[in-house]
Amino acid sequence: MRMYSKDIKIMIGVIFIVCVVGGALAFQSTFAISAINQSPTNPPHYPENENGQTYGSVEEATSVEMLPDLIHVGSVNGIAGYLLKKDYLGELVHDAPLYDVNGKTIIGSFLIGAKNMNYPKNKNGQTYGSATDAASPDTEPELISAIGW
Repeated sequence: MRMYSKDIKIMIGVIFIVCVVGGALAFQSTFAISAINQSPTNPPHYPENENGQTYGSVEEATSVEMLPDLIHVGSVNGIAGYLLKKDYLGELVHDAPLYDVNGKTIIGSFLIGAKNMNYPKNKNGQTYGSATDAASPDTEPELISAIGW
């Protein structure tokens, strides 16, 4: 009878070790898969206004899906101005309402579609013109006219 109890103790010890080692390996494997599936860039955490709309800058977003509801494009009389995402993504050239951070009060307007401006091109195919014609740095011509001394 003593022989069986010793064998049972050894068997319980082996089972315990297998469970501990197997559990540790399973945890490590799950952690590795979790780390692999994470996005290489964290989505931006935009603040929300009192109406539940997110607001912020385009520079924080890595894709169109990550844009906030209200996109900061400038200011009017010291008040930050925001475009609705649907207006910002619009393809037609038009003046869109510029809202305050709450997305309710119109504080001005913003020219949408300037990114489609047809700047002239030089013999190398580069666009050129004045930066004042552009609605944002993204819409400026490749070569900007300047005066230097």
